[in-house]
Amino acid sequence: MRTFHVFKGLLTHYSTYFKTALQDRWTEGETSIVKLPDDDSDVFSAVFHWLFTQKLYFELAPDGSIPLSDRLICGVYVFGDARGMPDLCNAAIDLLFQKYVQIYMYPKSCLNYVWEHTMEGSVLRKFLTDFAAENYSWTTSTRLIHEYPVEFLLDIIVTSREQAGVPGSICQGKTQWTTKKKAELCAKYHDHTLSSA
Repeated sequence: MRTFHVFKGLLTHYSTYFKTALQDRWTEGETSIVKLPDDDSDVFSAVFHWLFTQKLYFELAPDGSIPLSDRLICGVYVFGDARGMPDLCNAAIDLLFQKYVQIYMYPKSCLNYVWEHTMEGSVLRKFLTDFAAENYSWTTSTRLIHEYPVEFLLDIIVTSREQAGVPGSICQGKTQWTTKKKAELCAKYHDHTLSSA
């Protein structure tokens, strides 16, 4: 268990969940203590940093890479989605995009976690599905198909049909994918409905 000291105004400004939880009529509002026993402290550490700096990490790793794993970034998105924090979700999507531009590797290890912790129609699901439909090499992965969430595979089929392409061949390589995603990132994957900006 870790303890974080956060200005109440920051939490209530960015989160509909904390805005409600910290009202005086609730125990959390009276004590100014919110317990999050089911949340990962490393995820909240990134959230905590973001609340004060609008960045999810202090600095790049010595090799110039983003120091957060894609699993942790997905955890930040899930936390923000569950707590009514669209600006945090947008920051997580942006960082996930930057991470994949750096490593250009599909996040297969995150899929089960994301599909277990998000709802149908989730922007994070859409981002990961689009990435896979656009340029993930499925030929090397068919023998491991049982490791993927079934809903994810169905989403790939739907997305491929919508984009009129064969899964994995809609974008040809990193440069084309990066250019395409950069152009559509905000409009397609950001939530502006409750944004504080």
